[in-house]
Amino acid sequence: MCLTMQRLELPMTMDSQEGLDKLAEIVRTARESRGLSLRKFADLVDVSHGTIDRIEKALSDVSDDVLEAISEVVPYTYVELKAISQGRKPEDVRAYVTAEDVFEIAASISKEEQIRLMHMLLDHQ
Repeated sequence: MCLTMQRLELPMTMDSQEGLDKLAEIVRTARESRGLSLRKFADLVDVSHGTIDRIEKALSDVSDDVLEAISEVVPYTYVELKAISQGRKPEDVRAYVTAEDVFEIAASISKEEQIRLMHMLLDHQ
């Protein structure tokens, strides 16, 4: 059975200032470690240099598309960056990609819900 990972839609939660500060640090460190200017780093990420400048100054919320682009050049996944921007720890968010990853959770729900889940999975194919 082949399972593919799809982008998780996380709850619509506003970014926190603490989270934006941490994200700013991550982006600045990634840029400076490569010896890149704001413009060159923005080109690498494929966003405007103004966007990178605002992120590094922790001035505004960051869109999911920008977080996804940044995740390509930093040692964090999109899901982890989203959690960080919201002031949560990246380990608070877990991506489940294999049957073994979800087994423990599925085993903990009622038999009725397990049956319902199996029907949903079979109908989805």
